[in-house]
Amino acid sequence: EMVEIAKPFGVQLCHENEKDIYGDVACRVKDIMDNVKGLKYVYDPANYLQVGEPAENTLSLFHASSEYFHIKDFIVSTGEIVPAGYGDGKISKLVSMIDKDVILTLEPHLAVFDAFKSIDNTEMKHKFHFDSNLSAFNTAVDSIKKIILDNGYVAKGNVFVKGE
Repeated sequence: EMVEIAKPFGVQLCHENEKDIYGDVACRVKDIMDNVKGLKYVYDPANYLQVGEPAENTLSLFHASSEYFHIKDFIVSTGEIVPAGYGDGKISKLVSMIDKDVILTLEPHLAVFDAFKSIDNTEMKHKFHFDSNLSAFNTAVDSIKKIILDNGYVAKGNVFVKGE
């Protein structure tokens, strides 16, 4: 119903595979996709990893049907959040598979923020420590830019396009 209510207002609703909600694991995301027409999808590799879903499986299942991607990475063996490319999220493969215009949104969570505990009552673990939120964010930006460039994209103003 929400998708239909939003449509006349030009609002597009999206589902993100957020951990600890119904649409957190692959089979339930697929259930939502099969049953909620008009809903768009956000793929977050770290969220899938945090609920035990390997990137190899989720990329093949959901990459093509995702409208945009939250870029954050996660090390499964340690439970640590890391910059893109330092974890098990297969971020380089994610970028290499892009074959249409999409949005990559940085959601690095590389520095602790007070509100996180209120979201799911867990402690965020980090492999790297930063002097400030700004340095953490700059590292996140540099990491995804490197992956994008390594996959043959070039910067054109404020966007990246496949190399020409």
